[in-house]
Amino acid sequence: MSANDLRRSIIDWIKLISSEVDQIAFERDAAGEMAGDELIEVWLGNYHPETFLHQRAFSATETEAMNVLHEKLYISAPELPTKLSELQKTKEWQELVQIAKDIICLLYTSDAA
Repeated sequence: MSANDLRRSIIDWIKLISSEVDQIAFERDAAGEMAGDELIEVWLGNYHPETFLHQRAFSATETEAMNVLHEKLYISAPELPTKLSELQKTKEWQELVQIAKDIICLLYTSDAA
């Protein structure tokens, strides 16, 4: 995997977290009833900012923003419902969605520069 591939993959996942409409499609098309759990677990299992590849793919500022999302997901995960319909109703998830939206804005600003 190249740094560009990793960047696209992580951005796609953040976009999914940032969009409740896309989350519903993800539930319908791929993850089924456990979509909420899958959204969280895939991020937690695959986000590795300490790797050389990640450091080539993202700036320090971008990584700092993603670390906020990661920390909040890590802390919140044990308490969040696994069903997407229930997850989307929680204050914690709504805050995570907003963090993801903010990261997407930052990432696209970085890409435009």
